[in-house]
Amino acid sequence: MRYLYVINRTIKILSLIIILNFLLSACENADTKVTHNQVNENPTKSEVAMDHQKNQDQAIRNFMLQLEDNIVKVDSKGFKGMLDQHGVYSITYFEDGRDPNVVLHLYGNEIRDDLVLANSTKTGIGVSPMVASNAELENMPVHSNEWLKNLSFNVDWHINDENLIQSKLDDIIKLCEKMVLMNNEYIPQVFQLKDNIFVFTKSNVSPEPYYSFTGRWVIFEKIDNEYKLRAIMEFQ
Repeated sequence: MRYLYVINRTIKILSLIIILNFLLSACENADTKVTHNQVNENPTKSEVAMDHQKNQDQAIRNFMLQLEDNIVKVDSKGFKGMLDQHGVYSITYFEDGRDPNVVLHLYGNEIRDDLVLANSTKTGIGVSPMVASNAELENMPVHSNEWLKNLSFNVDWHINDENLIQSKLDDIIKLCEKMVLMNNEYIPQVFQLKDNIFVFTKSNVSPEPYYSFTGRWVIFEKIDNEYKLRAIMEFQ
C-alpha cells in the first residue's frame, strides 16, 4: 500500500510540474506577442516622417489641381480664395529682351472676373492653364531634400513692392534655372524650398543651339497647413 501511495504522489507532483511548465510557457508567449504587437503599433520616427511627407505631397497636388480647375473654369471667386491678405504677384519675363519685363502686384479685390491680372497702370499675364493634364498633376513628383530646403528667393512675398521684385528678377530667374537643372525634364513638378515656400513648374532649359528657358511657374507658401498663392510667372 505504501508503495502505491508513493507512486500516486509522484504522479501528482509530475502532473503539477507539467501544468506549471505549460502555464509559464503560455505566459512567455503572451508577453512575446504583446511586445511584438506593441512594436508593430508604434511606428518609427522615419515611418512617421514618411507618412507626413506623403500627406504633404498629396496636399500639394490637390492644391495645384484646385488651381488648375479654377483657371480652366475661369472661376475668379475660387481663384481669389487661394490668395490671402498679401495678394499675388504676376511676373512676365522675356528672355530675349524683346519686351520689358513686367512685375505686377494685385490684391484679391483687384482680380478681374476674366482672370487677366491687371491694374490701373499695367497689365500682367492672363492666368491660363498650366499645360498639364489632371493625370500629370495627380502623379507629379514633389522634390524635397536638404539642398532644396536651403534655397531661397530672398524675397518677402508678403509685401507689395513691385520695384523690389523687379530689382531681384535676375536672381529669381537664376534660382528657377538651378532648380530645373536638377533633372531638366519637361514635366510638372514641385520643389520645396526654405521657409515653407513651394515652386511648381513645367519648364526646361535648352542650352543648344541657342539658350532657351521658358515655361510657367507658380510660387506658393504653406501657412498653418494651408497653401496660398504668392506669384504666377511666365518666362517667354
